[in-house]
Amino acid sequence: MKQSYLIPSFNFNPSEETLAIIRQYAYTFRPIQVEGEYESFTLN
Repeated sequence: MKQSYLIPSFNFNPSEETLAIIRQYAYTFRPIQVEGEYESFTLN
């Protein structure tokens, strides 16, 4: 049986400013393990 996925039919074109914010967050994001569970941690 073939699975079908619901894909939105709009174009997502973020501005360069939005992409810069996403990149900055991605560069500073680190997962850390606390008591066996992962939590997100960002560096400033």
